[in-house]
Amino acid sequence: MRSTPAELVVLPDLPPAIDGRKLRGNPMRDYIPVISFGSTVCGRLYTLGLKGGRLADVPADLRTAWLVDVQGAREAMAKLSTGLAQAAETLCNSLDGNEPSERGLATEHDQ
Repeated sequence: MRSTPAELVVLPDLPPAIDGRKLRGNPMRDYIPVISFGSTVCGRLYTLGLKGGRLADVPADLRTAWLVDVQGAREAMAKLSTGLAQAAETLCNSLDGNEPSERGLATEHDQ
């Protein structure tokens, strides 16, 4: 089978209003690493409790860093939860025959 040289392939242009960089990612996935760090802290606290350890024995600077991770995870979870709720609403509406508006699928993060 013979392939066409790349310089002969004509790719359609995107409408000028769409930033091509946004088409290559999923903004909801940006929250996953932050949530993962927060859940790691939860696991560390859980393990500490199973071992009978005391949180006071953990250095204060480490506890402060853990707190920052947990707070960041809470914020990320709230944003992810909002995005999931919007996706569920869009899908439910589409099942009822209501198509989203032109920007109806974009998240608040994109707009």
